[in-house]
Amino acid sequence: MPLNLPPGQYKVEITNGRSAYVDLDSFVHPLQPHQHTITVRSPPPTPKVYALHVVHGINSTSAAIINSTSDLQDGLTKAGAMAKSEGSAVVLQLESGWYGVEGALVVPNGVTIAGAGATKTQLMWQYQNASTAVDLSPDVAPGCQRVLEETGASTESAVVGGVPVLWVRPNCLEMSDVIFFLYGGGFVSGCPEDDLSITCRLASRTGCRVCCPTYRIAPEHPYPAGFNDALAVYRELLAGTGVAAVVGESAGGNLALRLLQHAASNGLTLPRAVALLSPWVDLTHSGDSHVTLAGLDPTLSVKHFLEPASRAYAGVAGVRSPDVSPLFAPVPAGFPPTLLSSATRDLLLSDSVRLAAKLRAAGIQVELVVAEGLWHVYEWYPELPEAAQSLSTVAEFLNRHR
Repeated sequence: MPLNLPPGQYKVEITNGRSAYVDLDSFVHPLQPHQHTITVRSPPPTPKVYALHVVHGINSTSAAIINSTSDLQDGLTKAGAMAKSEGSAVVLQLESGWYGVEGALVVPNGVTIAGAGATKTQLMWQYQNASTAVDLSPDVAPGCQRVLEETGASTESAVVGGVPVLWVRPNCLEMSDVIFFLYGGGFVSGCPEDDLSITCRLASRTGCRVCCPTYRIAPEHPYPAGFNDALAVYRELLAGTGVAAVVGESAGGNLALRLLQHAASNGLTLPRAVALLSPWVDLTHSGDSHVTLAGLDPTLSVKHFLEPASRAYAGVAGVRSPDVSPLFAPVPAGFPPTLLSSATRDLLLSDSVRLAAKLRAAGIQVELVVAEGLWHVYEWYPELPEAAQSLSTVAEFLNRHR
C-alpha cells in the first residue's frame, strides 16, 4: 500500500549522521539552498551502509511503514528521489550526502524498515550480498564502531535509578571514578550509542567508566521527564561510587547544567569538574550567533530544528523558564570548575560565551575553548583530528581536577 504522506516536515535520520527536519515534497536541505538528490547505484564492493528512517512530524509518534520496494519507491518519489530494484534489493547512493556523509542504503524486498510508533528506532543495514541477504542490526554506526576498535573500550547495558543506561568502560580500567555523560539530540532524538565516538575516547583518555542514561525525550515526554531521569541516575551513582565529573553535549549540556544547579540547591554532592560541549542552554535563541551564524553551521537550523524541538521539549514550562533554559538561572555557590567547548561556526556559540561570562562573574573557574572553522559538537565526528584533540583537552581538564 502506498505511503500517501501529507506535505509537511519530516524527520530524516542516518545512523552515521545527525538528524534533520526537511520538507519531503522538495527534499531541500534545510541549511543550504541547493537540493540534495538520491540516485541509484550498483552495490560497491565494500559499501558504507546507513539507514534511512522517515518519521511523520515532530509532534507525532507514528512512523512511516515501508513494507515493500513499491512503498519505498512511492516514498522516495514524494521526496524527489529515485529508486529501483537491483536484484533482490534496492540500493541507494547518497550522492552529495547529509553533512558530507556518503553511503548506501540496501533494502531487501518485503522488509519493514520502520513500524508504527518507532520514533526512536535506530537501524543500520549491513550490506552482505544484494542477491542473497541483507542483515538488520541495531548495533552502533560504523563511525562509532571504529572508535570502539580504536580505543578498545567496551559497553554494557544496565539499569541505574530505574533508568536504562549504557556503561562505557576503558580497555584498561585505571580509576574507579565515574563520568556521568548526557548526550544531545535536541531533546527529541539521540541515545547513548550515538555518542560512543565521544564517550569511548573520554573513557580511554581518563581511565574512568562512563555512565550514559537513556533519558526520555520529547515530544512524547516533554520537560521535566528527561531531567528527572538524569537526576534519578545521578542520585543512584552518588549513593554508590560517586560521580567524579559530569559531561554533556548540546541538549545534554543543558541537562547537565540544570542537574548541577538543582544538585547544589538541594544539598547533593557536586562533581569535581564539568565539561560542556556546545551546550544548548538558551532555548529562546536570543544569542547573537543564533542569527549571525545561520547557514554557516552545517548541522543546525533555528527554523527547521531548534525552534520546533525547543517547543516540543519545553511543554507547559515554556522556553523562558530557567528550568528549561538554565543559562538564565543563578549560578550556585560551589559550582565545579567548568570547561566549555564550542567553535567559530557553532550556531550555539553565544550560549557558551554567555555561560562562560556568567560563571566567571560568579567567581567560578572556567575555560572556554573555541575551535577555528568548526561547527556544533564537532567532537562527535571521529574522523576529524580536531575532534580527537578536543577530547584529549577535555580529558586532561577532567584529570587535573580528580
